[in-house]
Amino acid sequence: MNNAPPSTDSTDSPGAQAVPAEAAAPPGTAAKAAPARGGAVPGKTPARRGRRPAKWLGAAGLRLAPFVLVLLLWWALSAGGAFDPTIIPGPKAVGTALWDGLITQGDMWSDLGATLYRAVLGLLIGAALGLVIGVLMGESKWVAHLLEPLISFAFPMPKLALLPLLIVVFGIGQTSLLVMVVLGAFFPMVVNTYAGVTGVSRVLLWNARTLGANKLQQLRTVVVFAALPHILSGIRVATGVAFLLVVAAEMISANDGLGYLIIFSQRNYRPDLVIAGILATAALGFVIDRLVSYASARLLAWQDSAR
Repeated sequence: MNNAPPSTDSTDSPGAQAVPAEAAAPPGTAAKAAPARGGAVPGKTPARRGRRPAKWLGAAGLRLAPFVLVLLLWWALSAGGAFDPTIIPGPKAVGTALWDGLITQGDMWSDLGATLYRAVLGLLIGAALGLVIGVLMGESKWVAHLLEPLISFAFPMPKLALLPLLIVVFGIGQTSLLVMVVLGAFFPMVVNTYAGVTGVSRVLLWNARTLGANKLQQLRTVVVFAALPHILSGIRVATGVAFLLVVAAEMISANDGLGYLIIFSQRNYRPDLVIAGILATAALGFVIDRLVSYASARLLAWQDSAR
């Protein structure tokens, strides 16, 4: 007969009760609360939400600080007599000219619209042509050997130097200005697109072929997405070049637009309108650049999630 004493392990006996976690914890320590469903810790979400507006306001303040400092420096130098007001007027005179041009009289809106129309239309045409040619060069060695020397030769050429020839060919007016902007937007776009397409990893293409993708499917689903950062960088560079060229060309071959407003004000000795036109041009280009940058961040959101 087995005279072994009965086991004292409570877990083996029927009807035994589980020991609470608080009771099993060592003395002097408290059991941590289990996270809520979804991984959120109770009591911390409101604090994080409260920090987001403060963080956003801090970033906005850092972005606005340089503009405020430049404006204060300009006002201080003008008030101290460092600038001749007949040559470089103060912020008040320029602000009055902007208010009159945009609000009171509204004459500047037509010039803003003309410049925006030429820049955006020329940018769209030039970027589309550059995208197509860049992809063809990246996908075909024959096209690359044929066009790369010509593009490398014409890319560093000052496009504004072509304006007299364009005026002779197309005349003074809208066509010569648009051709100038198209040329300016085309070259940054084709160079960046070509670099992006040729830089696509061969491993991605091999994987696509293994899965049965044909040439068109590889181009649409692999090459375009892999080269998208370079393409968007080309669009952003082309945007700046388009605004630069359209304003410069309007000073020579136009009867409206911000470039025409600047040169017309200079000839009539209105430095306040000259600076107002320059600021309006910078603000317009800044808004377009921010829109392009925002669109690029949304289109490239998959990069952050892949890291």
